[in-house]
Amino acid sequence: MISDKGDPLRSPLTPLKKGGIIGKAGIFKCGNHPEVENSLQKIFKATPKKGWPYDAQRLINRLKRHWEEWFTFLTYPEVKPDNNDAERALRPVVIHRKVSGGARSDWGAELVTQMFSFLETMRLQGQNAIVQLCELLSLAGRSPPGLEM
Repeated sequence: MISDKGDPLRSPLTPLKKGGIIGKAGIFKCGNHPEVENSLQKIFKATPKKGWPYDAQRLINRLKRHWEEWFTFLTYPEVKPDNNDAERALRPVVIHRKVSGGARSDWGAELVTQMFSFLETMRLQGQNAIVQLCELLSLAGRSPPGLEM
């Protein structure tokens, strides 16, 4: 069940109705998208004679465990059905690691993590990273390299 309390990313969403429970004979219902639920129920019930292969059974178990969360994007158009944004956000970090050979110390790894986090935050907020970095340095009483205060 989605909660809109205390999570700024989910605040525009209204909570789902309760009802994503296991009913008789293991039937799951959320009530928001019956066609999808019914199709999956038919697949779950059509167990092969030898049982599902291990990976397929793990997927079915995961679907059952997180039944309500799987279909949130059908009910709320503002929720994306995939995590492509997260994957795209990680891409520059992965490319940097491959090109540079990675950070060679814990300190270096922490610095790279903070740098990419800062740059991605500035990009998402539509702000100029250099301007913001100079402002942060001046607030800390330091001047950016090459500038005198």
